[in-house]
Amino acid sequence: MMDALPFTDPQLQVAINSLLEAAGDKDDTVRTTVSASLRRLAKKYAVHVLQCAVAYRQKNPKLSAGHLVAILTAMEHICEEQIEDLDDNTTKQLVMYCVEEMTKCAEYLPAIQFPVSNMLVALGQKNCSIVMGGLVTKLEMNVVPHYTVLHTMANLASANVAGFVPFIKATLDMILPLLSSIRNDPIRQVFSFALGKFSEAVLEYLSTQQNNEQGDITASVTREAFTDEITTAYEILLTSWLQSRESKIVENVVVAVGPMFPLVDKERQAEYATKTITVLLSMYRRTQVISQYPVTQCLASILQAAPSSAVEPLFDQLISVLGAMVVVTLDYTNPQTVKNHSEVLRCYDRLGYHFPERMADVLVKQLTTGSEKERVEALVVAAHLLAGSENVLQPRVN
Repeated sequence: MMDALPFTDPQLQVAINSLLEAAGDKDDTVRTTVSASLRRLAKKYAVHVLQCAVAYRQKNPKLSAGHLVAILTAMEHICEEQIEDLDDNTTKQLVMYCVEEMTKCAEYLPAIQFPVSNMLVALGQKNCSIVMGGLVTKLEMNVVPHYTVLHTMANLASANVAGFVPFIKATLDMILPLLSSIRNDPIRQVFSFALGKFSEAVLEYLSTQQNNEQGDITASVTREAFTDEITTAYEILLTSWLQSRESKIVENVVVAVGPMFPLVDKERQAEYATKTITVLLSMYRRTQVISQYPVTQCLASILQAAPSSAVEPLFDQLISVLGAMVVVTLDYTNPQTVKNHSEVLRCYDRLGYHFPERMADVLVKQLTTGSEKERVEALVVAAHLLAGSENVLQPRVN
């Protein structure tokens, strides 16, 4: 149980507990007012409000779901808004409570579990090591963890890159042995989500290291430090999970492998690039089930890091598929179509970088002898490439 602070004002404790009790009211307006009142009190008494909330929950283990959600949501906002007011001891106690609350039920209960997960992420932005100290207690070798543990770690990796990256290698060592045996689709989804976010964090961390040599960067964190683990995971996701018939799994894996690919063993990148690009191109025939945007975003990431030798055999097929998308009329009421178009242009950037002469030849041919659609395609692509910083067409223009 959380250690209680001594209340110098008994009326404050009574007021907080009265609000916590009223949070279970059936009237939405009352619950909203209660939440706002707790958050206002927390501006001056954040530790007291949070400790009272935890104590209230522990004294009332059979709260209705609605009552519990109202309290947890208020606590979530307070942790996000008043994080600087929380000392390390309070943070440790909150982390212990949150980890137990979040994992006590194996069922998927997002209304309860996600606010608690968000509390941990908020706390971890200031005290990542304390939060990770609580989360790793729920990681056991050869035991699939509660889905919220990896979900929280993944979001924490995005929220506090520098604080989280030192924990990634040890976390991967715990979860990688489980990948080949996981058959449950929701668990595959959260593992994919975590692997993608971990990889994004490593890439951002390394980018910071490169751009700020004087920064607070751990010298031992290198690309090579994660290569073995990410390569092992990539192999399983590419050869097994990406073959799933469940569209949500496929989409989650596609989102994950994009940031994972740059960390894969360089000796395997050519092989993996060809295989991955081939699979991604085939997915454009399944757009009734899988959105184009994550596929194109992943494709652009692969082309960014892939060796030219792996891309070259697929050049014509890539030009054909990308060309069909680059001339699509944009629907600005649908952000996904606009984002997909941006990723299509990013793919052209990378193809132009890999094969500037071949790209120029394609565009010239389309402009001179192509159909009206092909001429429009060539004009859109040429205008984009000429405006780009890499100037891949400049030699031909000159």
